[in-house]
Amino acid sequence: MIMASNIAIEKLSKDNYDSWKLQIEAILVKNDHWNFVTGAERKPEVTGDNATAVAKWISEDQKAKADIILSIHPSELSQIKNCKTSHELWTKLQNIYESKRPARKAKLLKRPLFTKMSDSKSMNEHINEFFTLVDKLKEMEITNDLLTILLLYSIPVRKIPNRHRIQR
Repeated sequence: MIMASNIAIEKLSKDNYDSWKLQIEAILVKNDHWNFVTGAERKPEVTGDNATAVAKWISEDQKAKADIILSIHPSELSQIKNCKTSHELWTKLQNIYESKRPARKAKLLKRPLFTKMSDSKSMNEHINEFFTLVDKLKEMEITNDLLTILLLYSIPVRKIPNRHRIQR
């Protein structure tokens, strides 16, 4: 976990990008580094009289980059080790974790297709987990009909009252 002024977030792993992104963005905003990460705060052109401004930009950008790197699990660092700026690093992470390619879509669809609600889990917990996944799938233009089918098939028949059961 990364600590920033008594704020702790879980390090980025292959499974938590969406929640990590929201939290690290908040830390970067709080530390006045978000504009470096988004590219809104551009590096000044080097001229004879602005060496101090360029040095300050580099220093602030490196702080933003450090905040991000320190919040990434070591197993994920090899993918971003050659990034020079915080903006380049952020863009690389987006390309890796927000991909809409078929392989990511298949991986996300696999979870609700092959996961059944366990007896130890409440219906509320199961549905909350499902809708966390739905947010990711909606970005990939998965239809509501398919999402409804996936939810219904993830709930064991014994958990559905007789009057609400569907034919399988």
